[in-house]
Amino acid sequence: MTAAPRGPHARVHAATFALLALLALGVAAAPAAQARPGMSARLQPREVELGQSSRLVVTVTGVQNAPAPRVAQIDGLRLQSLGQTTSVHIVNGEVNAEVTHTFLIEPTRTGRFTIPALSMVLDGERLATTPLVLDVVPAGAGSAQRTRPDDADGEARERKPVSLQLDVPRRDLYVGELVPMELRLYVREDVRVTEVTAPVLAGNAFTVSRPRDGQPAQTSEIIDGARYVVATFPLAVSPVTAGDHVLEAKLDLSAYLPAARRRFGGLMDDPFFESFFGGRGPRKIPLASPARSVRVLPLPDAGRPPDFSGAIGRFSVSASAAPKQVTAGDPVTLTVVVSGQGNFDRVTIPALGTDADWKTYAASTKFEPSDELGWAGRKVAEQAIVPQSDGVTAVPSRPFSYFDPETRRYVQLETEPIALAVVASPRSVAKGAGGAAAGAAVATPEWELVPNHIAPGRLVERAEPLTAQPWFLALQGVPLLALAAATLWARRRERLWSDPAHHRRIAARRRVEAEVDAMRRAAADGDTQAFFAAARRAVQERLGAAPARTAESLTLAEMEALVEPGSDRLAELRAIVGQADAVAYSGELLPRERLAAWQERTLALLRALDGSPTRRR
Repeated sequence: MTAAPRGPHARVHAATFALLALLALGVAAAPAAQARPGMSARLQPREVELGQSSRLVVTVTGVQNAPAPRVAQIDGLRLQSLGQTTSVHIVNGEVNAEVTHTFLIEPTRTGRFTIPALSMVLDGERLATTPLVLDVVPAGAGSAQRTRPDDADGEARERKPVSLQLDVPRRDLYVGELVPMELRLYVREDVRVTEVTAPVLAGNAFTVSRPRDGQPAQTSEIIDGARYVVATFPLAVSPVTAGDHVLEAKLDLSAYLPAARRRFGGLMDDPFFESFFGGRGPRKIPLASPARSVRVLPLPDAGRPPDFSGAIGRFSVSASAAPKQVTAGDPVTLTVVVSGQGNFDRVTIPALGTDADWKTYAASTKFEPSDELGWAGRKVAEQAIVPQSDGVTAVPSRPFSYFDPETRRYVQLETEPIALAVVASPRSVAKGAGGAAAGAAVATPEWELVPNHIAPGRLVERAEPLTAQPWFLALQGVPLLALAAATLWARRRERLWSDPAHHRRIAARRRVEAEVDAMRRAAADGDTQAFFAAARRAVQERLGAAPARTAESLTLAEMEALVEPGSDRLAELRAIVGQADAVAYSGELLPRERLAAWQERTLALLRALDGSPTRRR
């Protein structure tokens, strides 16, 4: 059988596919390290009007294949699977793979619905998500309009080859709250994008954090017969100041836009080779999402618990102790876990204090995120506590409070007391028996050190030549040591001169000095806001010199992770940054005397951080 003749376009496409196959084979052959699997779920959006729909997106990271989780049927909701997508990225030999399962949720009535935690077992490890809450309100009762592809902005987007869309919650936000959002970049399939900058928010009313890898998830969507590639950027947005603000996301991209091309025929007529060997250069396109007005409220004073630390979201708290059978004077490890969704950088777990029944030590805290934004997860505090007598029967309950932005009220939680079996120590029993013996002598072993006996030995006169003296022989190595030291110093100087990290540290030190000068001027002028803003930036710049990331993006939790746990520096860091946040959120004004005291504390912390090694994560 003779093969059918192949035209020039068929040969060109075959060459293109062969080149892509070779590139894919090279990527597959490269050694890669697989990340540990994880699982998270989110609703898009979390509040809908009756007649609209929401999407349940379940993401399994660290694997390239995962079955769809089983979602229980819920009265009042209809669920339908929309399929799965898989994405794999290899960065510096590390494989970042994830599988995304999407479900369509259509409510049949209004109300609040709780979607239970989803779970699955992969490679012998059990993965689970946190429960989600979907609010369904009557039609027309929403506080904001969610942008859909069929609304006015969607119509404008459909007429453009590229556009940007930001999902904004349908409720009021609160100062300090961490709100997950999604930024979607729509690119028509005939547009070839070459570069995309990191998204930012316009203005200074919000701070934004992004996943560390910065890689968006890619899907496809057909709008009015045209296929769009949709790149979804997960973001976590936190309001800084109260009031009415505008949320608007911006980014820049460079792309080849479709245009009429001259037809040369043959090999050079393929679009792949046209863009590869030249042709029209890419255009730089600034994009902005439709501006959305949101209202940011301060946290209410009514009903605020005394132990409230600023946690906003939905949380649960539990406690455990081990061992539960001890001798008086032996340590017990108390573990308190706060789980849920919210601003974990403001979650503070109160430690057990020292009293007549307990001797306690400083607690160590760590955060274990379950999503890529650090919005969901758990915070674990471990504290060593020591019962002082056999009269102790239980570890006291531990309180925890937070503010629920959905119900607009404070929630106070408390762990259950943990029963302990404490027996008296043998030393205490011996003392008690000695006291009851009515003057009877109790023989106790006493130990003491044997005194030193110094006796000189026999003196021997010994005369050795100068060249045989040890100090003279050691002196001959001084020039060699000096030469070696000079060589090492020169090599170190060359290495530092070519080391970008060294230059970043020098630049960070200069920025710290500039912020300290700004802090001193603000203290002298009595400007509370400028003082604490400069103090916070100085601490961020000092700690930001260690990791390869932007200093001003460091959160309190990330700064805590860079300081030795349980140290005085960690307590001072929390106090200074906490006071800076309190002043930023409340607008409190402090007298010059208190600013001078905070200035000395900040300078002392900077000196302590400068003299101690910074931990690397």
